[in-house]
Amino acid sequence: MEKKIKLARYRKYPYIVNCPKTNRSYKWAGSMGNKIDIKEVSQETFDWLFMETNCFPLGSLVIVDKKADEEFKNSLLEEEYQAIKNNTNTAQEIAGILTGNTNTMKAELRKITSKEEKSFVIEVAREIGLDSVTKINFLNEWVGAEVL
Repeated sequence: MEKKIKLARYRKYPYIVNCPKTNRSYKWAGSMGNKIDIKEVSQETFDWLFMETNCFPLGSLVIVDKKADEEFKNSLLEEEYQAIKNNTNTAQEIAGILTGNTNTMKAELRKITSKEEKSFVIEVAREIGLDSVTKINFLNEWVGAEVL
């Protein structure tokens, strides 16, 4: 039986993969509230995604299969793996960061490097109605534009 790996889409918007190695298409609908879209892909598709795309470093897709994630971690340098993990947060994790201590929020958000993940953070801030002027000013500075 062919090995399957579960990948999730934490962000709200759809994500489509057209794998030329397998001639298969996969479409993640995106997350809605606590519902996260998870699809199983073949090992061959996973390998292609890992080697030929930026979907993992950018946080577009997240490995939710613990065994596959451990194998993925072992194939990377610790710094590379940690950078990928910093760019793959759920909406609930981001909400927790945004509503927590300001200094902790700043430290956690500074670890994020992906533009897509930064946009996701801003979306979550809007959804939860972030109203702290200090936090809003930091987010605007962090993104490099007045977004809130």
